[in-house]
Amino acid sequence: MCTRQACRVTAKDTYSGYHDRAKALHGSHAGGEQTAQFHLAYGQQSMRNIHETMVNADPLVIDGIAERLRHARRVFVNAQMGQRHIGSYASYVASLAFDNWEAIGIEPSGVASQVRKLGAEDVMICLSLRPYATQTLALAKAGVTASTYIIAITDSPHSPLAMLADEVLLGATANQHFFPSQLGALYLFETIIGLMVAKSGNTVQDNLRKIESFSINHGEYDEWR
Repeated sequence: MCTRQACRVTAKDTYSGYHDRAKALHGSHAGGEQTAQFHLAYGQQSMRNIHETMVNADPLVIDGIAERLRHARRVFVNAQMGQRHIGSYASYVASLAFDNWEAIGIEPSGVASQVRKLGAEDVMICLSLRPYATQTLALAKAGVTASTYIIAITDSPHSPLAMLADEVLLGATANQHFFPSQLGALYLFETIIGLMVAKSGNTVQDNLRKIESFSINHGEYDEWR
């Protein structure tokens, strides 16, 4: 177990470029590293990332974020480039239970109308890891201008995204291959959404029941036919 401060250090993943990382990875494997060893090393690092992210996250802060999101007028998920898939997943899962979540910046033609809607009663959850997507930062700045509450999920308290945020959560990104690990960010999103559902009542349960009924009636999933 590591302290929160120590985990902040070990969770940091210094960006050195995808090419350089791939070159180092190739060199270590060509030097005789067994496939099984890579498998184990990757698994061990993944578990460390989850643990370090958990230790870094203050439970009271997580609880406060969940409460703020539950009472927000709208929740915008801002995750671009390499983090877009995480943001899309989080927005999809949350929208099954809640009516006010949407991913921002997915369709370029709709960005202006989404930015126009930003206000002080809204929350924008922004996800960006090194090398930091410029569109994520631009949309976060638009949120700041609109007095929207900004929650940053990032890899350093000194990242450009953290400098814009009202609240910062740190995800561990160390990895055994060339791309920063996304597991820490995914852990934080799932924790927050799960806690929101736990704190909510019949409305959320009814929403999920309706979603399941629709999927069953339209044969959307094999198990629900």
